[in-house]
Amino acid sequence: MRRRLTPRRLGVLLALVVAGAAALGAVQGTTAAWTDQARVTASAKAGMWRPFTGQLRLAGTSLCLDIPNRDYGSNLSLQLYACNSTPAQVWNLPTGNQRIQVYTVGRNAPGDVTALCLLRSGATVLTGTCTNGAAGSWQTLADAAGGYRLQSNAAGTCIDAASATQGAAVTLKTCSTADTTQLWVPELVTVSYA
Repeated sequence: MRRRLTPRRLGVLLALVVAGAAALGAVQGTTAAWTDQARVTASAKAGMWRPFTGQLRLAGTSLCLDIPNRDYGSNLSLQLYACNSTPAQVWNLPTGNQRIQVYTVGRNAPGDVTALCLLRSGATVLTGTCTNGAAGSWQTLADAAGGYRLQSNAAGTCIDAASATQGAAVTLKTCSTADTTQLWVPELVTVSYA
C-alpha cells in the first residue's frame, strides 16, 4: 500500500534534503581541492608537512604571515596581518626541496604564476627569486605545543614576529621553544581572490 505524500511528510523530506546539501557544502568549503588534508596530517606527525599549500597562522592568534599590500616584487619584508585566505598569505612548501614559495598556483586570479620564495638576508626575511642556495633553504621544526618553527638552514635562526599584533614586522631570531612568536600553524584554505 502506497503512502500519500502529505504536506507534513513533504516538509520533513524537504528539510532532510536541505540539511544534507548544507552539510555537503560545509565539508567541501573547508578543504581546498589542491591539498590532501590526510597527507598533511600524516606528515605533520613525522615533524614535516611537505608538500603543503596554505596559510601560516601565528599560534594563538588570528594573524597570518603576509606579503604587505599583496605586492609580488622582490626584496619585500613580511608582516603579520589578519588571516584572510588571499594569495598574499598562501605559501607552498613543495616536495623535494627546502623552499617556502609564494603561492605558485595563483596570485591575483587563478592561473597567474610567481617564482618568488622566502629568502634570508641577515636578520630579515624577504621575498625574492627562488634559489637553491642557503639563503632560500628552510626546515620545519615540529614543536611539542603544536605548530612549527621555520628555521633558516643558512643561519639556524627562526622566522619570528616582532609582536603578536597586526602589522608587526617578521624577522629572524635565535630559535627558542619559549618564544611563541616563532610558532606557526599550517592551515588549509580555499583561496580568495577578492
